Amino acid sequence: MAWIGRTMIVLGWLAWPGLLLAQAPPRVQLPTAVPQTNALAPSNWSPPPGYGPPPAQPYAGAPVPSNVYPPGTPYPPATAYPPGAVAPPPSNIPFDPYSTNPGAYGAAPPINPAAPYAQPYGGQAPYYQPGLSGPESLYPNGMPFNEPSFGMPDVSQYTKLLQRLRFSQSWLAGGDDPRDLEVMDTEFSGTFDVPLFNLQEHFLITPGFALHLWDGPDGSTGADLPGQTYDAYLDVGWNPKFTNYFGAELGARVGVYSDFDTFSSDSVRVMGRGLGVLNLSPTLQAKLGIMYIDRNEIKMLPAGGLIWDPSEDRHWEIFFPRPKFAQRLSTVGNHNIWAYLAGEYGGGAWTIVRSAGFTDSFDYNDIRVTIGAEWIPLAKTGPSGFFEVGYVFKRNLFYVSQIPGNFDLPDTFMLRGGFSY
Repeated sequence: MAWIGRTMIVLGWLAWPGLLLAQAPPRVQLPTAVPQTNALAPSNWSPPPGYGPPPAQPYAGAPVPSNVYPPGTPYPPATAYPPGAVAPPPSNIPFDPYSTNPGAYGAAPPINPAAPYAQPYGGQAPYYQPGLSGPESLYPNGMPFNEPSFGMPDVSQYTKLLQRLRFSQSWLAGGDDPRDLEVMDTEFSGTFDVPLFNLQEHFLITPGFALHLWDGPDGSTGADLPGQTYDAYLDVGWNPKFTNYFGAELGARVGVYSDFDTFSSDSVRVMGRGLGVLNLSPTLQAKLGIMYIDRNEIKMLPAGGLIWDPSEDRHWEIFFPRPKFAQRLSTVGNHNIWAYLAGEYGGGAWTIVRSAGFTDSFDYNDIRVTIGAEWIPLAKTGPSGFFEVGYVFKRNLFYVSQIPGNFDLPDTFMLRGGFSY
């Protein structure tokens, strides 16, 4: 009977870590570069009487960095490692270019789970992930640079096919001037994650649909528009990572842009984006490339700049054609609240039937400066949203028929909001 008692004690010790972990709050997954075989338990750890030597612990006896776990989450107790347990062998640990001890398996770059912008890419050089950081309409013609194309989703645990659903609504005010143009935009989209040859390479596929309501200009100006136009598109994004320091952001979109009363080859637009990404440090990236927007007057835009996190509470995108400067204000419940100042080159192109009965194609172009707020979940999933106000200027209509040619519009203000899940 004595051996039965000893067996029950051993089984109880083996089950104790699972009970502790089941009761602990969720924790951010540690980078894979942390464990070390020569690591020691914290100096104040001592085993229970009658049990094995102190187990190996990560961080070589140093306290765990405070920003690895969300606020209020305790460092895992020593019992999280059964007596006699050792860290994984070095053969399973990738080289960390940000190690404080070059040539060895050193400390992982710090993680701040409260800021969604700098998440590790496979435990190595970070590829920034503002997939939840802003409205997709902050990009020329809705080009989905934020369809997490600044970084791959975290797929270390599992791959979720449907990554995110989005809805956005914007309103550009009109007026009594015959040249005024009031615009109401409504857009829906959903992003699907399709893994490629391994869990680190993914296609992000985004179908979407948008409705644009136009009120103005007055027909007496010669610059008439239909009451509505539509977008129906499919976007594909891919972010290959060639080395720990260099990667790319690639994407293409094909869609139909029309009033649906006419259809021609001009109704089908093919757009694309290609950026090289250089990781200069754990908090700084350089990007350079082009965006092909396929409008009638402007076909291509250069794109490039810096993505920089000067601190945990600041995120700067010094990036053309969509700069953005964000400041974290506070944490409310399970969400971070950010304020931001941003700019964008807005508009699009559609084929239409003019009031005189002939088929035409037109561009609507403007420049927007916005100030807004967004709320972003601390976890990788959950609802997020934004609301912003903006000033819209350099507005014009360009008709392929040249009737009336390039038509300037008065400046106006904009309200825009949306949410995603």
